[in-house]
Amino acid sequence: MNRQELGEVLLRYRPRTADGERPEVQAALELSRQDPELESCLQEHLAFNAAVRRSLRSIQAPPGLVGQIVSERVVAPGLGGVPRRLILAGCVVAVALVMFLGLQFWWPPPNVEGTFANFRSRMVRTARRGYAMDLESHSAPEVRQFLRDQAGIEDWDLPAELPDRQLLGCAILKWQNQPAGLVCYGRSDQPDLWLFTIAGTALPDAPTTEEPRAAEINRMNTLVWTKNGRTYLLVGEDSPEALRRYAGQAG
Repeated sequence: MNRQELGEVLLRYRPRTADGERPEVQAALELSRQDPELESCLQEHLAFNAAVRRSLRSIQAPPGLVGQIVSERVVAPGLGGVPRRLILAGCVVAVALVMFLGLQFWWPPPNVEGTFANFRSRMVRTARRGYAMDLESHSAPEVRQFLRDQAGIEDWDLPAELPDRQLLGCAILKWQNQPAGLVCYGRSDQPDLWLFTIAGTALPDAPTTEEPRAAEINRMNTLVWTKNGRTYLLVGEDSPEALRRYAGQAG
């Protein structure tokens, strides 16, 4: 299965049912444990379904309905001989269905596309697949000015170089209609490092601490942290320990 098929299987999965016995569901669940993006989407899906179940369970039956259903044996006239207890039971089901459809309308499933996990995965793919520099420069002031003028990205204490790397330039990306800055550091005998930044308000579920958090995404190491209202993502082939050394200067 490809990633799209895995996502579709996980979105159809219902816990505590026979779904968990299906081979494709078991395989998708196992793969999601190894993929932070899939795991995040699955948890949001399960949380939404749990909330819907809680809301449906909170629906109260009319007072005396149970006793009436048990004792009622009179056939309602004019309804083709349908027992009244079946009519009442049908009304309860109809109310529950209306409540469920109302929840779907007023409380739609979470926006998986706009999550931090998806942002991180997309930025890693951008670094791996290549991109066009909007500005090639070794000058940190020049890069800062360009990002400020072209994308409104401010309050970024951009280092002119990182250990073993020098500033190569920058690019401006879009994420959910919000500008994201990309700065590249590299050297001829070292793999590149990519530093992304975006306003923290664009990623409400991103980590909010200044202490960098590490994760391996698509065979690349990443660090994420938030500082002064901005979320930073450092991506590279270096070890997590080496990235932490760079992160202290890149925030």
